[in-house]
Amino acid sequence: MDLSAGKGKVFHILLIKPTRYDDDGYPIQWHRSSVPSNSLACLYGIAQDSANRRVLGDDVEIRIFSIDGNLVPVPRDGKEIGIAQIY
Repeated sequence: MDLSAGKGKVFHILLIKPTRYDDDGYPIQWHRSSVPSNSLACLYGIAQDSANRRVLGDDVEIRIFSIDGNLVPVPRDGKEIGIAQIY
């Protein structure tokens, strides 16, 4: 089914792995973290599998965006990634 022609619905999934900074502006790194380092990749894989299996129905396109706050700044304007607003 071709959803690019404007038919069907679009469900956006935005995965953000945030980074916290200390008072001097350096990223806080934990010796042991409650969130594993591959958590973003795992969640992306689950979302991609859901999109491939069309768990929301054949008329719903799932678009997945992932941002790692350690690598790139998290945009406040969703237009950079193709959605109207992030937060």
